Amino acid sequence: MTAASPTDGLTGQASRRRVRARWAWLTGGDDSVLQQVPSEASFFNALGMWVAGMAVVSGFGMTVAASQWWSTSIPSVLWVLPL
Repeated sequence: MTAASPTDGLTGQASRRRVRARWAWLTGGDDSVLQQVPSEASFFNALGMWVAGMAVVSGFGMTVAASQWWSTSIPSVLWVLPL
């Protein structure tokens, strides 16, 4: 006799929940909590995308500032972007 998987009879619903909450970790959203309140998952995903977008924009701004500070071109200071 085999153990039933968590998705038996749910047509993969549990795996879809994990995919929906992939950006939520940037905002501190916990997957187990978001499974209890699935209506909040979209909000935390959007907030996580906003956090990631702001991090990229801030990194690019820092790269431009570094190129001005050191009087050099932007491609030569692209290593600053991930910082």
